[in-house]
Amino acid sequence: MTSLRSGGALLDFLRKNDAPDLILLDLEMPDMNGFDIMRRLREQEGDERKIPVIFLSSGENQESEARGLRLGATDFIRKPFDPDALASRVLNTLRTQEKLQEFEKNVITDQMTGLLNKNTVEERMIAECRRSTGYLCVLDLDSFKLINDLYGHDAGDRALIIFSDLLRRNLRAEDLCGRIGGDEFVLFLRNMQKEEVLQKFCNRINAEYQKAMEAELGTPLKIPLGVSIGAAEVPAHGREYDRLFHLADQALLTVKLTGKHRCAVTGGPHNGLQDESGDMSLDAVTLILEERSVSTNAMWMGQDAFINIYRYMMRYMERYHGVAYRVLFTLTMASGEYNREEQEEIRDRFRTLIQGSLRNSDVMLEVSGNQIFLLLPGILEDNIHVVTDRMTARWRRDGMQQKASITWEAGRVMIGENLEEEQEPRSRSRIAVAVAEEAECRRIEMILTEAGMRVAAFTSGKELPERLRDEDPDLLVMDEVMAESEGFESFRETKRFSWNGREIPVIIVTEDGSQESGARALARGAEDIIRRQTVPAILIHRVEQTIELNRLRTVVEEAAHRR
Repeated sequence: MTSLRSGGALLDFLRKNDAPDLILLDLEMPDMNGFDIMRRLREQEGDERKIPVIFLSSGENQESEARGLRLGATDFIRKPFDPDALASRVLNTLRTQEKLQEFEKNVITDQMTGLLNKNTVEERMIAECRRSTGYLCVLDLDSFKLINDLYGHDAGDRALIIFSDLLRRNLRAEDLCGRIGGDEFVLFLRNMQKEEVLQKFCNRINAEYQKAMEAELGTPLKIPLGVSIGAAEVPAHGREYDRLFHLADQALLTVKLTGKHRCAVTGGPHNGLQDESGDMSLDAVTLILEERSVSTNAMWMGQDAFINIYRYMMRYMERYHGVAYRVLFTLTMASGEYNREEQEEIRDRFRTLIQGSLRNSDVMLEVSGNQIFLLLPGILEDNIHVVTDRMTARWRRDGMQQKASITWEAGRVMIGENLEEEQEPRSRSRIAVAVAEEAECRRIEMILTEAGMRVAAFTSGKELPERLRDEDPDLLVMDEVMAESEGFESFRETKRFSWNGREIPVIIVTEDGSQESGARALARGAEDIIRRQTVPAILIHRVEQTIELNRLRTVVEEAAHRR
């Protein structure tokens, strides 16, 4: 615990020390106010992990609370505060932050190797290629398929882990590395400009990898293990990641065809794999089919092929009682004038987003430039929203929501029945509002409905359990005191129920926002508390934040359970 008396002292402390787990920040500071400190803090953090901040204030101005939340504050506590309430809210924030960090680790890292995963490393490579100098490298483990065939898949997994560990040991802090599939990796070696230095790097990791695998599998090795590297120089060969990756990949194929266990820097678009007509050799085609890694993304198919796959999967499910869901994504351009080239760029981002977010067992068909149809085999209905929420959240995070919106509808693939049946759009958050006072209940209902949520509102505590079963909401906003039943009694009843294997998160609405009521609600497991007549911006923010955190928590728990 560190106490500081000014904003300047706080910022200076953070520059010189490790980041704390949480900052309690008073709005009224002597040298600058809390809002200014918050802005400078975020600027100082840059792209690093954001420290959660809870604002403290003695004022009653709800606009200050809304402003703090817009700036990214995690919570807002009024002084004087109840010690138990303060402790509960701090502990809730720390637990949530821990879950988010675990979720972020699961989202950005490859679970087997601990390196960055495909989506994350490619996003970072795009920025790295645009701003830095060095080599973009594509790495492939030679004879990896034979490890699986001769020693088993457990040995293959250990080979990937061994190689990833030695790769980390041989990279500098400024280098970037990730796994993009099977036995393929991508690196950016910053500020490396000499090919002979790259060759020494390649020789070193080959020697270490072979030695480590001899220790793992025994000597002599039955197969020639090693690492092949293809590279493109940045900016000599350009700055666009897709183009650079293609050139490095072509150089890698040249290495695979001419000896393996070494590296090559691209010399041009053909790079020895194609003749003047652009046709590939038999060896090159065979290599691609036999040794290159299978894509981890969904299959993108033309209409004829998709129809055949679709019919085959329906026959398979009918015979073996399988299950699949179909999802239709629609892209709608935002108001504003976009020329044809700009629209096509938005559509490309749309296609790439969807393909990169799915499994390699999923199949997708482009119905039109603005619509994509997905066939998702072996997925449960309750997990559909996990897939779609991940896509829409990334679309917003990439700043694309201002250019075009994404909507979706889903339905189970029905065997022998009309495929148009049982389609139910599930993209909107479902909120249950249980508030005793009619006017306040309708006010909350109107605010959340206008924010795009699907709201079921009622004023009776006795009907709460039955209504929750019927509505199956993502969140319950509940009054502290109901018309026929005290809110906390109904709340305890709510926490005893579990629909579809999950608890419904609850936000408690208090009469005056007193610390005593807040402490009681948080101690009983409420996710958050709000006061009556809370301004719309605060209400919407807290509801959306609670839903999103609960979904992230569910994803983390499911990932942990799978592991």
